[in-house]
Amino acid sequence: MKRIFFIAFFLASIVMFAQNHYIGIKAGANFSNVSFNTDPIVDDFNSRTGVVAGLTYDYYFLKFLCIGAELAYEQRGYNLEVNFTNEIGEEIGEGKINYNYDYIKIPLKAGVIFGKRFSFFANIGVVPAVNVISKWKVPIDVQGQSEKDTKDKVNDFDFAGMAEIGAVFSFLGRFQAFVSFAYQHSFTGFNNSEYHGDLKMMHYGFSVAGGIKYALKK
Repeated sequence: MKRIFFIAFFLASIVMFAQNHYIGIKAGANFSNVSFNTDPIVDDFNSRTGVVAGLTYDYYFLKFLCIGAELAYEQRGYNLEVNFTNEIGEEIGEGKINYNYDYIKIPLKAGVIFGKRFSFFANIGVVPAVNVISKWKVPIDVQGQSEKDTKDKVNDFDFAGMAEIGAVFSFLGRFQAFVSFAYQHSFTGFNNSEYHGDLKMMHYGFSVAGGIKYALKK
C-alpha cells in the first residue's frame, strides 16, 4: 500500500512541477500545391502563397517532451498558367487560373524540445481540417478574372500528416518567442466525384511562421 502511495505521489509531483502549459499566437506564410495518386494530364501547376494564422497550445513535460495543438486558419491551393487565343488560334496573351481552398485546421502534434533559454524542437502530428472557402479565379480575358464558387466540388473534411522543426527563445520569465518550419501532406483527396472523380487530388506544402507564447504554469 505504501509503495502504491509513493508511486502515486511521485507521478502527481511530475504533473505538478515538471510541466509547462503555454498558450500563444502564430502567423506566417503557407506555400501549397497539389499532388495526385496517378499522373495527371496536366502537371505544371504552380504553388499558391497564402496565410496561416491562429492560436497555439503546448504542454512540456519530463524536461524534453512536448505535445501541442493549434486552431488555425490556413490558405491552400495552386495555380495554372494558360494561354489565350483568338478565333483563328493565334495567341493573344497569358493568364492564370487560381484554385483557392481555405481551411480551419486543428494540428495535433507530439515531439521533443532541447535547451533552456534557447531551445530547439521537432514535432510530428496529424492535421484534421474543415474547408470553409473554395473558389476558382478564372481568366475571362487578358485583363480580368471571374471568381467562381466551387464548394460543391470539394470535400468538407481533409486529413493530413505533418512534420515540424523550430527554435524558441525564452524571455521575461513566462514568455517565449518562436519560429517554425513545417511540412504537410494530405492523406485524403480534397476533390469529390464532381471534379476529376477518377483522380485523388491532395494538398501538400510547407509553412514558415513565428509567434509568441505565454506560460500559464511554470
